[in-house]
Amino acid sequence: MHQKPAHVILRLSHLSRTGQSDGVTLDLRAGEIVTLIGADGAALLDCIAGFQRPQSGTIALAGLVLNRTPPHRRQIGFAGTPAQLFPHLNVAAHARFGRDVTQARAEEVMQMLALLPFAHHLPTQLDNEHRLRTALARALAPASRLLLLQDALAGLTEAAQITLKNLLRQIARSTGLAILHITPTPALGFGLSDRIGVLIDGHLRQIDTQDAIYDRPETLEVAEALGPINRLRGHLLDTEDDTARIRLTSGTIVEAQLAPSTATLQPGAPCIVAIRPERIAVAAVAAEEMGEGALPAQLQETQFLRDHTALRFTIGPAANADIWVTRPAGVIPPRGTRISLAWQTHHAHVFTEPLP
Repeated sequence: MHQKPAHVILRLSHLSRTGQSDGVTLDLRAGEIVTLIGADGAALLDCIAGFQRPQSGTIALAGLVLNRTPPHRRQIGFAGTPAQLFPHLNVAAHARFGRDVTQARAEEVMQMLALLPFAHHLPTQLDNEHRLRTALARALAPASRLLLLQDALAGLTEAAQITLKNLLRQIARSTGLAILHITPTPALGFGLSDRIGVLIDGHLRQIDTQDAIYDRPETLEVAEALGPINRLRGHLLDTEDDTARIRLTSGTIVEAQLAPSTATLQPGAPCIVAIRPERIAVAAVAAEEMGEGALPAQLQETQFLRDHTALRFTIGPAANADIWVTRPAGVIPPRGTRISLAWQTHHAHVFTEPLP
């Protein structure tokens, strides 16, 4: 028996604050959390919340177009960072702040957000996590159907971020609340979202599930927006289906997947092979022993980063190109060891070399 798809809560159609692009088109369903990565997302949220008027496109909540509806009538909650709280109101008063919010509803929301023990605390008595929980209580108490988060998890400890991500997912699943989260920091979207999109210059370049957009970016811009990536220059030798062979400038021939944006790339054309540091295998053997496509490498630098170590290698016979690899903390090949690097073809992607 197939589960019936959740109904659309928010529908954006070619929404643009500036009117200079085709804008953002997006459907957000009940119980779904979507994160959009990009520095220009704040203006998008302001349009959805009603704080600014878009130059083009439409905003619909449960089928009702909201472009000219005032903010207080949109049934939309909003929380950002730092949490904007009234210094003279305690937590309980913030939960009761919305229109037509009953005492019972305020207590229900405070219980959902584990705020009842803090009901009489003023904002100055709260840490950043509980200030955000209080802002969420104020946003959700009026029975909002949509919650907008503007980089709300920034400034929290890593432990608090994990706790709030789990809590928000639980709330969305149990209540059908739709959540749209905007942040310039990719790590704040992963572990929270059902889908992640990348906003560049007011345009939604790609949106997909967390693993799909991270491992199968359609453009180099999208790949770089989602986290560290190695860019290895080379020239296309040939292709078979969606697999390409590339001769890197270091001299090594490697394989990678053709990104959709490079489907027409011709043999001999300059290109970029993009591979994330954690997707590269390291072996203390010669390249010819590791297998076809392995790169001879020399370890040049290590950086201890708590739960992992970043390793900088030079690659190729002439050791004339850098590549970064990440490994669990403590697993570091000794200097001077013959090292080889390799990756699975589907973890590397070929992109057209950007114009200078």
